[in-house]
Amino acid sequence: MEFELARHDWPALGSPYSDAVALPEAIRELCTSSERGAAELAVRRISRVLPTGEKLSQASVATASALVHGLWRCNEAVIDLALGLLCDIAAGFEEDESEGGRYSAAHLQCLHEVSLGFSMYAEILETGSNMDARTACIDLITACGLFDEGMTERAVFFLESVSSLPDMRGCDAVVQNSLSDLRERL
Repeated sequence: MEFELARHDWPALGSPYSDAVALPEAIRELCTSSERGAAELAVRRISRVLPTGEKLSQASVATASALVHGLWRCNEAVIDLALGLLCDIAAGFEEDESEGGRYSAAHLQCLHEVSLGFSMYAEILETGSNMDARTACIDLITACGLFDEGMTERAVFFLESVSSLPDMRGCDAVVQNSLSDLRERL
């Protein structure tokens, strides 16, 4: 994760809401924290720079990339917070969608970065113990499958597979809705 954080010129990244220079430390704190309170504080610091429901920026792209790298270091007790931020970024925002159903360049770049974590989302969904993290992975796997046609069949396979797990029965509706969206792409 440190190499990925160092790869970006954070002071030069555009965020229309706040200075992106605060992001690396907040991402680092989120991904290395074992305490829920500290991780939630890091999420709030990230959200001040990249508010949910606002337009994506180059700082969003770098944050998505760093969070995907940081997932490998996240403690099970807080990984759902990092995955939740990735879900927010992957979802994009209404104003980010241009006419004709095409997404902005920043949103496409964010989806590309998010899709690089596909194998991690699949593994967390299959074996994780944090149910909020597993639910976020359903959304992330779906976003990856919708973004990249090469991942659509794979996303369908993993979601069909997880629907048979007894501890995922409470997520049946979410899984089925996601599968429906993905199957429209096949």
